[in-house]
Amino acid sequence: MEASPTRQLDNWVARLERVEIPVLRRTAEALALMRQDLERVSVREAAAVVRNDPLMTCRLLVYVAKVRRGGLATHDIETTEQALLMIGVVRFLETFSRVVTVEKMLEKRQEALVGALRVAGRSRNASRFATDWAVFRNDLHVFEIATAALLHDIAELLAWIYAPDTMLEVDAVCRKFPRRRTADIQTELFGFTFNDLKLALNRQWQAPEYLIELMDDEQAGNHPSHRTVRLAAALARHSQRGWDDPAIPDDLRDIGDLLKLPVVAVAARLGIELPTAMQSIEPEPGA
Repeated sequence: MEASPTRQLDNWVARLERVEIPVLRRTAEALALMRQDLERVSVREAAAVVRNDPLMTCRLLVYVAKVRRGGLATHDIETTEQALLMIGVVRFLETFSRVVTVEKMLEKRQEALVGALRVAGRSRNASRFATDWAVFRNDLHVFEIATAALLHDIAELLAWIYAPDTMLEVDAVCRKFPRRRTADIQTELFGFTFNDLKLALNRQWQAPEYLIELMDDEQAGNHPSHRTVRLAAALARHSQRGWDDPAIPDDLRDIGDLLKLPVVAVAARLGIELPTAMQSIEPEPGA
């Protein structure tokens, strides 16, 4: 008998809770260099390395959640800087002195490695977009928004690492049927959506509730902070295919709604040149 969607999701959460989350090779190399001069590494320097890697960010927040459960902290840790300040840079570098890398795990699965690195790069772009827009809006939660955008696609990234065959199938179906909803394809091949897996994992890891809310596509609603994360993730996904992707005009209009800017100004902020046909696109009135 085929397992129910809930059962399949529970099995995946249990599986991923047991494995070691790898990091990008360049992250491991940067941490190794920092360990050569432990006492001189600042929180800012360490945080910059962590923030460039969604997997390392995930590892750090999971580790900090375990420390919190041990009673060493009483408040939520929602950003990389907060995590490093709590445990200390030296302890961080010593704790993560030996980390497995994505490149090593997938060295014999080059197609899957390309897929994983593509998601990691997309996640960095999403975090960069979200940070810029949050600063522009004078949001009080810039760092939390940046973290949520960086981790928005963590479930997809982990799936490339731990289920490469199925992910290659997902990728093939998405390419063959570009108009199909990605969530429907995920449900068809995995039994659940990556949004569901992401939320279930973060609850199992006891991530801060506010971060979970920011990452939840189904519950984001119209709150500007939530929309910032959702739109940043969407633009990062669509622009990865090229700025001529057919979804980009809608993305730009929605971002204009968020920032209260004309689409031409949004494009200028992104550093892209709009085709003439797109220059007349304006935000929806009353947004």
